[in-house]
Amino acid sequence: MKQWSRIRHQVAIAGRVTNAQTNKGIPMAQVRISQAPEGFVTSLITKAQLVTLANEPTKVVQARITLDDAAASNAQKLEAAQKIIDFLMARQALTTLQPLYRSPGLYKEYIFPQSSVKLDTGVPAFLGICNCQNVEGEEIPLNQPQQFRWSKFEQFFGKSFSHSYLAYAVRGFFQNGGQRCYVVYLKNTTLEALQEGLTALESLNTIDLVCAPDIMSLPPSATDPEQVSLMQSAVLEHCSKLGDRFAILDSLPKANLQAVQEQRQKLTATNGYGALYYSWVRIVHGPEQSGNFIPPCGHVAGVYARSDDRIGVHKAPGNEILEGVLGLEISLTNKQQGQLNPHNINCLRAFPGRGIRIWGARTLSSNPQWRYVNVRRLFLTVLRWLELEMAPTVFEPNNSRLWASIRRELTVYFNNLFERGALKGNSPSEAFYIKCDEETNPPEIRDAGKVVTEIGLAPAVLGEFIRVRITQNPSGIAIADSTRTG
Repeated sequence: MKQWSRIRHQVAIAGRVTNAQTNKGIPMAQVRISQAPEGFVTSLITKAQLVTLANEPTKVVQARITLDDAAASNAQKLEAAQKIIDFLMARQALTTLQPLYRSPGLYKEYIFPQSSVKLDTGVPAFLGICNCQNVEGEEIPLNQPQQFRWSKFEQFFGKSFSHSYLAYAVRGFFQNGGQRCYVVYLKNTTLEALQEGLTALESLNTIDLVCAPDIMSLPPSATDPEQVSLMQSAVLEHCSKLGDRFAILDSLPKANLQAVQEQRQKLTATNGYGALYYSWVRIVHGPEQSGNFIPPCGHVAGVYARSDDRIGVHKAPGNEILEGVLGLEISLTNKQQGQLNPHNINCLRAFPGRGIRIWGARTLSSNPQWRYVNVRRLFLTVLRWLELEMAPTVFEPNNSRLWASIRRELTVYFNNLFERGALKGNSPSEAFYIKCDEETNPPEIRDAGKVVTEIGLAPAVLGEFIRVRITQNPSGIAIADSTRTG
């Protein structure tokens, strides 16, 4: 009977029900365990029809724990109990675990609130130069991110754009479905000014894209390829260092195939925090000095936002129409794109009857693991979610209860990604795994004040897991990329 009580106690702890059972008590969380854990969840759901709890979240679960040594060991039963409770919580089928009230008195009721974190994606920060004052005569402060929507575009930029590409890029963002962005006004177009603007963005956790159209000079003939390389590398380094944003980079003006390949070779993004787009786009009422051609980053950022809103970050932003574009600076053939694609240069193509489209979705990484834009952005979005959602766990006692809480929260989030088609597999167990236990948190890790969680995700575009290691400590959350597993 003592062992029976201990198992019921551990099952209750796994379900975050802290008033443990006793031999004479009434079980708070009752789960029937009649076979080994393999295939256990499917069997239990089918037999007990617990999936109906999704519509009746307060209904009491009354499946009795059955000790059957012939079917499974006690350790296996505990593992199965943990799996089924985590599964039910992840499916949002169980939001409360209630006792059976049989006599008057005071009872505790434990409620599991759903996540309230709302994470916007497709929100860029644009860096560049513009008029020193808005239409109301107010000074626009240097190096201070200004948030606005389309309704305030003219108020910020006025009707007459300054000698830069910034306003045209921001307008292209809204024309292609963007909803919200930030603008950082730089003092000039030097590398030093750009770095100051990037520093001002470091504390901003509401963006996930970075665009700097004024890296290119106006008129285009004044553009220095070496300076462009240094400045674009600074943007890539900024995104890679912070790990929660992605750079959309522009090709050089009037660049032929050889010139854009040389530009690409000077850009390094091992972990894939940026992408390069070729070529420039022609717009209505564009800058006369460039023949109405502008860098494409703003329009491309709008497509990212539109695709995110319609489907999600896991959808590759390719084969998407560019709105507000009249033509391309370079009209490419399939053969020409075949020379650029192996170098991870994303081409813009014009197709008769189908419009002008983004015809590529590759990052600048040479690592196959981070080859695709949607895979990289999926993982950086996971990092952003973790920093918001897991912040309350900092300074919590580092024990099995905290690990169970982390596993449960991550399971809910990853299950949602799976249901939206972001992860590959026929079941959640094939799409992701979460490991946060004594193995990932040995005594030396706990003594250092850290909580380490290992997760594996199988993005829909790939057939492998990409494994990352999450480390939490009072200073924040860090994710270290690891290798793929089969």
